[in-house]
Amino acid sequence: MRVDALSFYLAKLLGVVLVIIGIALFSKTKHFQDTVKEVSKSDAFMTLISFLPLVAGTAIIISHNIWVKHWIVLITIIGWFIFLTGVIRLFFYKECMTYMAKMANQKNPFVYSGIFLFLVGAYLCGKSFFMHKFFF
Repeated sequence: MRVDALSFYLAKLLGVVLVIIGIALFSKTKHFQDTVKEVSKSDAFMTLISFLPLVAGTAIIISHNIWVKHWIVLITIIGWFIFLTGVIRLFFYKECMTYMAKMANQKNPFVYSGIFLFLVGAYLCGKSFFMHKFFF
């Protein structure tokens, strides 16, 4: 399968962003725990933070809704995940706030999420920046 320029661009963009967020999550865990505690207390802020993933996810799935057995499907999956995160936060913000308040007291979800995001981001960076077989 031929991978087009948009796939490489989005893989680079998402890859770099995920690597940076991943590193931040597992290196500044306490900071993120405190931030999540504060966010979970504000209806207004919770509503506002639902818009960004809604818009970003929509942009990705409109431009890159490609379902193939190829590494670029990861971009589509990430786009749908981001979009659904925004929808869930917008319509179920009370439940999200309750979940966030519980999660903020635990260190492991932040560390494990950081490691996962770092690995996914590193994979996308490897595939997009080196443009040849990387991992598989």
